[in-house]
Amino acid sequence: MRTTIVPAQITTVEDKIAANLTFVQIMLLFAALTVATLIYMLAPIPMKLTSYKIPLVLVLSGICLILSIRLKGKVIIEWFLIIATFALRPQFYIFEKNDITSREEIIDEKLKIEKTNAHNPVKTMRKTEKRLIADIVAVERVLLNPNKNVSFALSGKGGINVKVSEK
Repeated sequence: MRTTIVPAQITTVEDKIAANLTFVQIMLLFAALTVATLIYMLAPIPMKLTSYKIPLVLVLSGICLILSIRLKGKVIIEWFLIIATFALRPQFYIFEKNDITSREEIIDEKLKIEKTNAHNPVKTMRKTEKRLIADIVAVERVLLNPNKNVSFALSGKGGINVKVSEK
């Protein structure tokens, strides 16, 4: 059985629907036709051709036609979207490690805890801090116990192997 590999460039090509027009171009032309029909039907003196409807329809249709022109492989409306996203993005990004963005709640919460528990410093410690202190005390007991041998060895993966044995 014969197989072929489809290059990635083929999958990114836009589909041409009719007369070398893409879906976006056809939708822009359809939008011009829809807006012209709505102006003709809903503007004052409906369903009658008046002198102000003709230039309005011609201007809006001209804008849609210009936006549907292809320039350097992209439709002009896509160029406007690219330029708009570039112009509307933040112009400067300043990274500051000590930025206080989104820290008001944490700071306020700490101040409330410190004010309410100013006389009792044990209550101000968090659960993780208490657990950490308990782990440090347990490690110190093992290290200072004369009946136990503690040895450290480097592992092959860059870690440390700790071996605790009885004497």
